[in-house]
Amino acid sequence: MNLTVEKENISIFDYSWQIIANPNALSSSCYKQWEEIASKLDELQLDYQFHITEEAESAYKLVARLCQMGHRHIMALGGDGTVNSIVNGIYFSGVPMQNVYLAVLPLGTGNDWCRTHHYPRLPLESINIFLRGQFVKHDIGKVECIKEGKTVCERYFLNIAGFGFDAAIIHQTADKWGRINNKYIYILTLLKNLFSHKAQKVLFRTDEGGCEEMLFSAAVGIATATRSAKNKKLRTAPSLIREGWG
Repeated sequence: MNLTVEKENISIFDYSWQIIANPNALSSSCYKQWEEIASKLDELQLDYQFHITEEAESAYKLVARLCQMGHRHIMALGGDGTVNSIVNGIYFSGVPMQNVYLAVLPLGTGNDWCRTHHYPRLPLESINIFLRGQFVKHDIGKVECIKEGKTVCERYFLNIAGFGFDAAIIHQTADKWGRINNKYIYILTLLKNLFSHKAQKVLFRTDEGGCEEMLFSAAVGIATATRSAKNKKLRTAPSLIREGWG
């Protein structure tokens, strides 16, 4: 199946970038990497402002405010949680999604989105991708929570949305990040839920029909390339096609 990737090249030095940092990404083990990244950005004379959120989840409030102030060029310093929180902030700001540019420097625990798009392992090396100034339009997923026929909340995601077992782990680790090594927290919580989490009856509905099944875990993901379409999309870097890595 052939998919069309819409590319756009910009000069990153023509804009002021808002760097949003997850406080957990600035732990002692990662702070040295950020210092190296900041030194490199200063050496390149990139115009940027650095923001540290109170917690990863609150990044959306900061990003929404920045977008409403007129900023359209954002860089995430963190992992998947930080990136998805930023995406929600952009959406809830009310600004045209297609006018926002998002770059990512991976300093999180999982960094699944960056792995999907073939980022180099070291965050400092990711700057080389950013310097290309090549962005593509990226599809966004939407999850609505409905109670008694009414939508009570909604969330957007850039890479993957988990349900059941996966969601239980995230829910139980949300208030524990930063206390000890985040990877240990995740692994311990995973093992705990592996033996305690129970499947629940779920009704699935699609355009082709529906079914009722016992669900232990499920995930919905965004494809790594996008079709040309009229729906709103966020512009992200790097190119979704591997160029020079691996």
